[in-house]
Amino acid sequence: MSAATNERQVGFGIIGLGRHGERYANHTLAGDAPGARLVAVQRRNEAEGRAFAEEKGLRFHADPAALLADPEVDAVVITTPTKQHLPMALMAIAAGKHVLCEKPMARSVEECRAMRDAAQAAGVQVAIGQTMRFAPILGVLHDRLPEVGELYALHACMRQERTPTEWHLDADLAGGGVVVEVGVHLFDAVRYLTGRNITRVAGEMRDTYDAGVETYATGIAWLEGGVTSSFEIAKTVNGRLSRFEAVGSEGALIANLAANTLDRVHERNITPLEVPDNIPTIPILVQGLCDAILDGAPSPVTADDGLHTLAVCEAFYASVQSGVATD
Repeated sequence: MSAATNERQVGFGIIGLGRHGERYANHTLAGDAPGARLVAVQRRNEAEGRAFAEEKGLRFHADPAALLADPEVDAVVITTPTKQHLPMALMAIAAGKHVLCEKPMARSVEECRAMRDAAQAAGVQVAIGQTMRFAPILGVLHDRLPEVGELYALHACMRQERTPTEWHLDADLAGGGVVVEVGVHLFDAVRYLTGRNITRVAGEMRDTYDAGVETYATGIAWLEGGVTSSFEIAKTVNGRLSRFEAVGSEGALIANLAANTLDRVHERNITPLEVPDNIPTIPILVQGLCDAILDGAPSPVTADDGLHTLAVCEAFYASVQSGVATD
């Protein structure tokens, strides 16, 4: 760790200070992750990047390599288009910097493996921005899951409005459409909630408004141990909803993340359950990476977690192309 950085804080730099990068910046500047201190930012739009840095008292670097050479930067947040995740991460790892890479981790399983293996060889930490698992209501659902008895299925839905980000509609830059942009959250959350890997997927998808990539997708996944999971993934619906339903021999648990409600269904009774207030999940991820760097704790979302979600995405796309379920 840099001698210039407080010994109980990690000095962060952000590569790609766009709309999402600013969310990381603002949470860190507000002290929402006490172990993190933002010291430098990089943005392709130099005028906007410099203006932000000057306003917040940060250093601005027009070039990612210059930011990675900054001695006060111990770790980097990568919020560039997905196509740049692997090259930016490899540059950071070669410079001895820890990496927080936004989701999806990369555009393919092959790219994910390259990032993971490079980090392991260099002995640096990697965390992936699959943050839905940190929603407090999902923590309660996870803890109460045994109440449904033998688990038969876990259904997941995430609907959003059309994306305002142009590069999300470029398959080369993004790696795909809503399956990789939104689906990774659902695939990761299902794995977190059940503790089971997804082993097979069958999918259907369409482009609902000539976006150039899929904007609506549905499918079914098979998990270890015979559990199934259905998915609805959309970024074309004017009615935002994130919902999980766990179904088992003793009833069901239904979590609505948009309304922050959790209901227990047993026989003919529907009982609202107490849940904590919703909170931003980015600070939880950032602090988790700080704990991994400072104290040797496990990464909050590992490279293998990111790799698994990309494997599911690849199987989803393969099933669409072949018309059959894909392992």
